[in-house]
Amino acid sequence: MQDTVLSSRLELSKRFLQDAKVCLENSGFRSSASRSYYAVCHACVALLEFFHFKPGNFGGRNRLPAQRWEHKIITVNFHIEFVQRRKLFDWSMGTQLRSLYDTRIRGDYRPELIVTEQLARERFLLAEKILQQIIEVIQK
Repeated sequence: MQDTVLSSRLELSKRFLQDAKVCLENSGFRSSASRSYYAVCHACVALLEFFHFKPGNFGGRNRLPAQRWEHKIITVNFHIEFVQRRKLFDWSMGTQLRSLYDTRIRGDYRPELIVTEQLARERFLLAEKILQQIIEVIQK
């Protein structure tokens, strides 16, 4: 069962990364940045689940065990579990995940802020790199 869920999450991650590329190639820089983040977001959830974590292992917004994967749970605990504790990724990876999230917020909710082609391209390349590294850890 876990292999099927992990496989589905990783396929979704790859699909979002493909979507980010299509958006980037067609001047949809905001959408590209958003899809780049979500590609990594789902890969991070796959990684957490690969190590047998569930949302309920973490406190949610109401400080009770979380009922679903929340963005803060993913971004914070990726860094704690896989950068600090297990040392599977270098320190910058945790901050890069946060920068992907911040750019997604800019693109999705801040119309007064610009997502340039250069920023969208940087985020796409970063997402591609992080996704590949997560896949390598899961497939070891």
